[in-house]
Amino acid sequence: RQTEGSAIGRFALSLYKQLSLSRTPDANIFMSPISISTAFAMTKLGTPLTDHLFLQVFEFDTIKEKTSDQVHFFFAKLNCRLYRKKGDATELVSANRLFGDKSLIFNETYQNISEMVYGAKLIVVLFCRRNPDKARKTINDWISNKTENLIQDTLPHGALDSNTILVLVNTIYFKVPNTHTHTHT
Repeated sequence: RQTEGSAIGRFALSLYKQLSLSRTPDANIFMSPISISTAFAMTKLGTPLTDHLFLQVFEFDTIKEKTSDQVHFFFAKLNCRLYRKKGDATELVSANRLFGDKSLIFNETYQNISEMVYGAKLIVVLFCRRNPDKARKTINDWISNKTENLIQDTLPHGALDSNTILVLVNTIYFKVPNTHTHTHT
């Protein structure tokens, strides 16, 4: 039986193959397939993308008896298992947030499921209609805070414009101790 976890694994391999085609031989690739899948699942929750297209892109189409609702249930279970553990030296933290324009009314069901399943509470901000730089700073500050200030200024000046109504943010912070002792001679 194919599982959701193996579907994410297949998606990760497909994505890695695509990314590796455009990299130089000395370049590293760092990606989080679970973060990418989570962000798109959250997007699917709020858009009319066809279930078939969504399930196919993320390799969930090989799982028997799957629906979009079951995919969201899978992510809820996975997030509980994956991110609840914190060791003494190892830390894995993922955070999701929705930043929506104050001029719009967002579907209450979408907001509730986003918050319950993905921990992505909607924060209402004034986007580019009045003060785009303030919205950009709010989002960048949130990202910086969630990543121990290691990721800053994610959204560059001008990233938000008059067409921006929603920004979906997914961060991942992974800290592992360096177990190798380096000696200099």
